[in-house]
Amino acid sequence: MKWTPGRGVQRLIPWATPLLIAVPILVVDLLLGQTQAELFGEGGPVVTAQLVSWGIAAVLALGGALIGWHPRRLVTFWLGEICVLCFARELDLHAALNPETLGDLGVRYRMDWWLQDGAPLLLKLSWAGVFTAIGAAVTLPLVFGKPDAIRALRNGSASAWILVIGCGLLAMGVVLDDLLRDALPLALRQPAEEICELIGAACFIAGVVARFVPEWRGEGAADAPDTPEGAGEAAVS
Repeated sequence: MKWTPGRGVQRLIPWATPLLIAVPILVVDLLLGQTQAELFGEGGPVVTAQLVSWGIAAVLALGGALIGWHPRRLVTFWLGEICVLCFARELDLHAALNPETLGDLGVRYRMDWWLQDGAPLLLKLSWAGVFTAIGAAVTLPLVFGKPDAIRALRNGSASAWILVIGCGLLAMGVVLDDLLRDALPLALRQPAEEICELIGAACFIAGVVARFVPEWRGEGAADAPDTPEGAGEAAVS
């Protein structure tokens, strides 16, 4: 396919989207003269923007999978599930399941809570069932969808590469928050962590949207339908 300036600009759109989302938020907040604690702290505009980004990415992915905007519905649905989990993590919903919130029905994530006799066995089995169901819901779309990420990356899929970059930025945020917490001053670590997580979440918006545009997601075998319904639709079309 012949390259033209217009086509070149079109190909740059998904790559520029994460920065087009994150940079204006940071610039506006800085112009408003907010302190670092106000800008990057919990409940601040950057963390709120992360939450909104995960919500948008989840709605787009789940909606696109159900509507059939991408032939590989199961993989798209799986991306939506990951975005929902990240959205819940930003809200600290996992902490809301602790006994401090749910009382005697709460769960602890520490191994000693599961191994000791302090909590009723039925409660432990119930929570084990809940976590197993969540794990199955996240795992089964990958098992049956059989994504070929390596092929997509080799084909130059903008969607695949942007999602990989997003995962890398999110991993960097975890490293800054956990492994480098005591090694770096807060004035440096907090902005770096939150900016990585903001751009990482924005990458998921761009990566999901790029899946719905054939020119951005990459062509070829990676586009083969991963559900019987999708295969039927592809045959008709």
